[in-house]
Amino acid sequence: MKKLLIAALLTLALLLGGCAAERTEDMETPKNTVTVINGMNDADIWLLPDTAENRKTTMWGAATVRAESNCTVTAELGEAGDGGLYLFRMIDSDGFYYSANELRLEPGCTLRIYGEDIMSPSLEVARADGSAKNTYKLFAARL
Repeated sequence: MKKLLIAALLTLALLLGGCAAERTEDMETPKNTVTVINGMNDADIWLLPDTAENRKTTMWGAATVRAESNCTVTAELGEAGDGGLYLFRMIDSDGFYYSANELRLEPGCTLRIYGEDIMSPSLEVARADGSAKNTYKLFAARL
């Protein structure tokens, strides 16, 4: 009897968990998002307004997104900085720092981080329709 009760409770928990996931999927995805494809190590990534203040600081607050190696994630795109531009900052799990300035990002675009060598990575930004937009050489340094 005890085993039957445990099985029933586990089944109920799975059913309720499935319902919560379905409700989440039904929710509208925020319109101001970008897709990040991380072809490098696991990393925290910041997409910041390109302002004089943000260029001078290393205190960026919580990461915009945590991207595992060889995975695709969605990130919320905040307000743009001066001239509608953004800063890209990334710190990977091996303690490498990557950056690029003056990025033109728009909702729905895709950012792909890649590189054959950890010290010469690139960031490709493609439009929402998939057409290539810009490729940026990332500054890379060991922290």
